[in-house]
Amino acid sequence: MSDFRYKNGQEIQAGGRYSLFYDQSGTYSLIISDAIPNDSGTYEITIRNQYGTANSKTNLQILGSSV
Repeated sequence: MSDFRYKNGQEIQAGGRYSLFYDQSGTYSLIISDAIPNDSGTYEITIRNQYGTANSKTNLQILGSSV
C-alpha cells in the first residue's frame, strides 16, 4: 500500500508538524500540530493498493487567534 498527501497540489511529508494516523477501521487522519493561518488550503490524500485507488480532498481554513 502506498499513500500520498498533498497541500494545494504540493506533496507533503509526514514529520515535523504533520502526522498521519491509520486506525483499525481503515480511517486515515492527518494531524497538523500548532496549526496557523498559513496551513489553510486544500488537502488531499491518495491511497493505492493491489485493489485500486482511493482519494479524498477537503478544504481547511485556519482563522487567526481572537486573543
